[in-house]
Amino acid sequence: MTVSENHPTEIPKNKPFLVSVVVAVFRNADSLVQLYDEITTVASKRFPQLDLEIVFVDDGSDDNSWDVILEIKGKDPKHISSH
Repeated sequence: MTVSENHPTEIPKNKPFLVSVVVAVFRNADSLVQLYDEITTVASKRFPQLDLEIVFVDDGSDDNSWDVILEIKGKDPKHISSH
């Protein structure tokens, strides 16, 4: 077996697979929705078979980052938020 067979450079097109994106959040309320939109848009266009999970980890932000995370989760509940 060659290295390329053990470590394919292409994602299988006929099999769904899970990818978790972990986003560290600290005072990022103003950019969270845009980041979420960009991640989900690129993932759905480039890898339609992808089962995407976005984990937001808020490290005690004193802005409204946590409220924005909950708003995103409300619109797309399969994404996990963590505090």
